[in-house]
Amino acid sequence: MFYIHFLLLIILTVTHILGCLKTIKSQYPKDLNGCCPHVDEYNLPIADPPLHSTSYGWSNSSGLKYYEEIVCPTSAIYECNLNKNRPGKRVVIQFLQENNTIIYEDTDEEHTTTLVVCINGEWILNNKTFSSVTCTQN
Repeated sequence: MFYIHFLLLIILTVTHILGCLKTIKSQYPKDLNGCCPHVDEYNLPIADPPLHSTSYGWSNSSGLKYYEEIVCPTSAIYECNLNKNRPGKRVVIQFLQENNTIIYEDTDEEHTTTLVVCINGEWILNNKTFSSVTCTQN
């Protein structure tokens, strides 16, 4: 009797695990053409703030972090954090186009977070593409 219960428990466990794996696998897209390149310092450089901007001349010592989906990035979160080991009380994050035009700017006391989305393989914020990010503090 014990063996039958044990065998039934194993069968139910394996069935449950296989069901979970099938669900997880089906969440990933089969066509990766709509995915954006992974966000990192190589394909989205960190820039200095443009001349005449709010944060021009501010320290670049604050910490920029980014989070994205692992397999097929369709959204990402940028976070600009105050470096408490450096002088400063406010942080500013700016998203820039190729010509140093600011398409988005946010400021706060300790950190800012910004959600960007992937549309047709390009990172988009406020319906515009961007080529670099600044994360500064003062």
